[in-house]
Amino acid sequence: MTFPDILLKRDVVFWVDNTTAISACVDGYSNFPDLATLSNALYLLLAGLRTRSSFLHVPGKADCADMPSRVPFVDIAGQQVLHPLLLSKVPADKLAIDGINASHRTMLLPSLVHLNQPAVFLLFGDSRCS
Repeated sequence: MTFPDILLKRDVVFWVDNTTAISACVDGYSNFPDLATLSNALYLLLAGLRTRSSFLHVPGKADCADMPSRVPFVDIAGQQVLHPLLLSKVPADKLAIDGINASHRTMLLPSLVHLNQPAVFLLFGDSRCS
């Protein structure tokens, strides 16, 4: 939901380190009702965006997205921030990493309305619904 303009009509590979989550993504279903609902929403959203998606497993220790929770990772004025919760006290512009061209985008999450009317996810690829 956060990056429809980037994902639209693309080949997308999702790397997932949680085996229960990847099972729901691959199968399109889960025995856990909440996860089944999210899995269905994901499939409808990806169909609406007309992506060709693959879901692959990455072992937890190899998942670079988990690094911030495992090691000191931000150096601010010579001090390492040791815990991710402390980042809320650091101005966003101080977290920039030299050489990376990135911009902030607010993460969009499905609401209860979306989840109770999942057909709305099919509209995310429609330019009239931007």
